[in-house]
Amino acid sequence: MAHATVSDLLMRYDLRRIGDLVLDTDQRATAEELAGNSTAGLVVQTALSDASGMINSAILAGNRYLLVDLQNMTEDSKGFLKRLCCDIAYGLLISRRGYGGADLDAMTSRAKESEAILETLRIGERVFEIEKNENAEIPQQAQVSRTISLFSSELDRYFGMRQSTANEFFNPRS
Repeated sequence: MAHATVSDLLMRYDLRRIGDLVLDTDQRATAEELAGNSTAGLVVQTALSDASGMINSAILAGNRYLLVDLQNMTEDSKGFLKRLCCDIAYGLLISRRGYGGADLDAMTSRAKESEAILETLRIGERVFEIEKNENAEIPQQAQVSRTISLFSSELDRYFGMRQSTANEFFNPRS
């Protein structure tokens, strides 16, 4: 399921720009065509689905979220997720047209920024507002058990036998 809808995309980008990008007949798609099951609507849905897949890939790789967590976000974080999805989808629609080089960079600056944001989400520099993940970017200290020996009896073959000193058994309290 896509993280954003066609109406989310149209709230963030000009209908005319999107309408010009989805049809291959040199005509502009209407809002009804974009929202329906026409070719224009399927192209937009595919771009939103592809963008959602990119987002899922990034957040799952970071092991900070499960997909079900995305349903429990605050409204602001949901809006941010929709913005990421729409920006990436717009970049995919531009790429679909075959633009390259400087044209692609100029027209998809938000998409490039969103892909960089995905990396920060993956590594934990940014997190979505989900109660259990509020401290996801903070490293957690590992707990070491006192009952498990951290030394191996086999280390002497690498480091040799330990030499004792005269003071090793000295206990000033005795």
